[in-house]
Amino acid sequence: MTRFKDKRTAWKGAQLSTRDHITAPSDTREDLYCLTLPQSEALIAAIEFYRYTTRWLDDDTPASDAIEQFVNDTQRRLMMPCGDDNTIVLSQFTINGHYQTSNDGMTYNDKPELDPRNHVTLPPPFLPPDTITPACTYADSIVNSLINDWINHTGETEDQATVLEGIISFLAGLFGLTVAGLVVGITLAIAASIVAFTVAAWKAAYTTEVWNRLRCNLRDNIGTDGSFSQTQVDAIYSRIGDEESGIVEISLQQMIAAMGPAGLTIAARSGKGLPDADCDYCDTACDVDMWSIFNGDEDYGTIIDMGADYIIIETMPAPTTVGEDYVRMKTTGIDDCCKILTWEVVSGGTVNISVYGECGEAQTAGGALSLAPDTGTGESSANRFAFAATATTQIKVTFG
Repeated sequence: MTRFKDKRTAWKGAQLSTRDHITAPSDTREDLYCLTLPQSEALIAAIEFYRYTTRWLDDDTPASDAIEQFVNDTQRRLMMPCGDDNTIVLSQFTINGHYQTSNDGMTYNDKPELDPRNHVTLPPPFLPPDTITPACTYADSIVNSLINDWINHTGETEDQATVLEGIISFLAGLFGLTVAGLVVGITLAIAASIVAFTVAAWKAAYTTEVWNRLRCNLRDNIGTDGSFSQTQVDAIYSRIGDEESGIVEISLQQMIAAMGPAGLTIAARSGKGLPDADCDYCDTACDVDMWSIFNGDEDYGTIIDMGADYIIIETMPAPTTVGEDYVRMKTTGIDDCCKILTWEVVSGGTVNISVYGECGEAQTAGGALSLAPDTGTGESSANRFAFAATATTQIKVTFG
């Protein structure tokens, strides 16, 4: 009859004892012994059999959970890096696009040198031949990239997947697909907001005025070689919050944050800007707050809305005139003037009369000079203007 040895004494070399100090990880300090990868793997395998209670000699075998804890922690430490790098580094993007890291998951600090976007090769500065104003052309290149490669490239289907596809496609064109996948988390708020707002309405919200303001914003915060610093990106981000609202503010801020200094630099140097890009309107800003309904013998008209560079007004029946609606505006003084860029009917009737008075003239009437809808006051500035319409009409006047 075959006889087998007791399993606890079958092989003396594998017998273990509590004298081998099975202790909790919190009871020991972390000594660092630098090993080669094969050495670490050998030791990981060597202590695996600790898990089996049949390998323990003494009757007071440690509790199985203590053994598991010891083996798991030892194997974990053997797989960790050696020396100063013996930490697990967490990372995140802030809402305004800063790349940060943390060793404890509580305190995060900016680490631009580790930002994956900053490891993408930047193109050299490039301007098309016969460029007139480099800063404006660089800014125009970014605006045209956003219009054509993001807004217009996004599909029409009303779902989040379509919006995300447009975002990822745009960012991948700047950074490559791998980095774009890391950065896209910044823009998740865009997708949710656009779907709630509808894709069609989101696209329509990006008017010419929005792009003009962004072009000025970029021009005012760009390096002479078409590059950007994080400080400049932060200024652009903040100004968008001041100048825009609603879905435009949310989506444009987050896209600028996702692009960061590297993405904006790549877009600026992509050669998509016009050599004669016009930023003259950036330097003729109008203080919209100085406009009010004309205070004459007859006050008529209502201010519906005011933005950074526009006013929406509504006509009303004139007290002494039958059959026409009027609205008349003036500034706070004869020398407080604005250049009127355009005007357009938002809703209502047809405009019969559109006139303005030149800067410096007495504000005794609506003005006698023609106010064209497409060219506004031309090269002149106005301190008053007036409209007459066939019915109650809302009119948007844009200033420069």
